[in-house]
Amino acid sequence: MSIVDIDKSWSSLLRPSWIAALDETPFLTRCRTGKATRAELLHFVLQHHYYSREFTRYLSALLATLADEDDRRSLVHNLFEEMGLDKPGGIPHARLYREMMASMGLDPRAGTPLPETEQLVRTMLDASSRGTMVGLGALCLGAEAIVPHL
Repeated sequence: MSIVDIDKSWSSLLRPSWIAALDETPFLTRCRTGKATRAELLHFVLQHHYYSREFTRYLSALLATLADEDDRRSLVHNLFEEMGLDKPGGIPHARLYREMMASMGLDPRAGTPLPETEQLVRTMLDASSRGTMVGLGALCLGAEAIVPHL
């Protein structure tokens, strides 16, 4: 059961079976059915923090691969938004996530990244710097397209 339908414009790039496999993971299934424990949820939120706090680095690495000025401008706008610099009083997305963690009683320093999380960060940094299409694949399809499912 998919909780979110992927926009049809992605259908040639993102197989429905990939999203179904994500949706059917034991953890997400337990979350959807209200059976995930608080400890599981906190563990996920903490590991996701270690991954997502590097998002501006992924964008910066991708930015360095773009040859087209308009493409760079669009990505810089996204980077500024992520950093809370797109409007007066803007809040960095990383701070919003830390505030959510605090509201859950979770300290970002409460643990350490799992080796798998560290590898994901290295993989995303590497993919983001390998060239425009690889970087876009990693960030658009491999990260942003699955956010609604998470």
